[in-house]
Amino acid sequence: MIAAIRSVYRGDTYLSPGVSKKIVTGYLQRTKRPEPKTPYEQLTVREREILRLLAEGHSAKEVSRLLNIQPKTVDAHRSNLMKKLGLHSRTDLIKYAIRRKIIKV
Repeated sequence: MIAAIRSVYRGDTYLSPGVSKKIVTGYLQRTKRPEPKTPYEQLTVREREILRLLAEGHSAKEVSRLLNIQPKTVDAHRSNLMKKLGLHSRTDLIKYAIRRKIIKV
């Protein structure tokens, strides 16, 4: 108690050992970095579904009918998944799907 009073009197702060431990433990838990996910693991279930259908050769319009969503939604998902995977064309998308064994040739 005296150490706490002296610390505060000097203008410093004082934390009890129990509080200090909780703060440090909480900080360490927040700073632990989870295993980095592969780009494919970062895709949503819907993006994976659209990736497969597009790689199989379906057009955005066909995908929209199959999944009962708007063609613009398909385009948005395609754009997002291509950005996440670092792909630049439909050809890249198909090659990626073949390499990942998402589709069979």
